[in-house]
Amino acid sequence: MVQEALSNVAKHAGATKVMVKVQLKKDVLEANVSDNGQGFDVKAEGQNPEKWDHFGVRSMMERARMLGGNVQWVSKSGTGTKVEISIPLVLKEKVPYAQKNESPHC
Repeated sequence: MVQEALSNVAKHAGATKVMVKVQLKKDVLEANVSDNGQGFDVKAEGQNPEKWDHFGVRSMMERARMLGGNVQWVSKSGTGTKVEISIPLVLKEKVPYAQKNESPHC
């Protein structure tokens, strides 16, 4: 998702600067991609980001949903864009160390 956001900056933003910030807050992974490009009017593009095919938005949203998270876009014409990605981290059942490292081909 971060890669797609960076690709969008390169293709559409006309930005001279981009910042990627990734942090862990409690049990949530947050990633933000911000640029100083031309931005766009989110309202003019429509309230439903899934219709923004030309920005690769649909695939980003689908990937986030598959992981139980979400993606939001904050932008105004002339002010750059910020993509906010939030993915919950779910701990799976712990597997004993020996089981985890056993090869099925032993």
